[in-house]
Amino acid sequence: MRKIAVLLLALALTACASQSFDQQVSAYHFDQEDINKGLILVRVSSSGSPISDGMVLGGLKTGAFGNSNSVQGIVEALSIPNATIAVAGAGDALNNAYLEAAMKKYQGQSSATVYVKATPAKIEALKKIAQPKGITVKGRTQ
Repeated sequence: MRKIAVLLLALALTACASQSFDQQVSAYHFDQEDINKGLILVRVSSSGSPISDGMVLGGLKTGAFGNSNSVQGIVEALSIPNATIAVAGAGDALNNAYLEAAMKKYQGQSSATVYVKATPAKIEALKKIAQPKGITVKGRTQ
């Protein structure tokens, strides 16, 4: 019997997103091989305010929140050998912004596989960041 490790990282802000965490995670179509490696579900919460979320997005893009608990949690998950990581909880824009900031901050090589829900263009942008570091990005389009 294969062991599936599930690690929930409660991250960042406070309120719930429009879709529940469970609904977002169940929308991913994980490959069985990736699940067998160990599944890490990273939970990012929205502030509940579009203005606050916009400020967080801007901060993530400029690197101002590079040391946030959310970014650091994802960086730590990327360092786990053969990890399968899914980021959910907040809206897709915040989820992907935290993931992007974490992948940019991550130093070294990783054997992680990351699942995202994003536009095809965003998936490609994340793959360009991930590829040199050995991270595999598997995307589900919006």
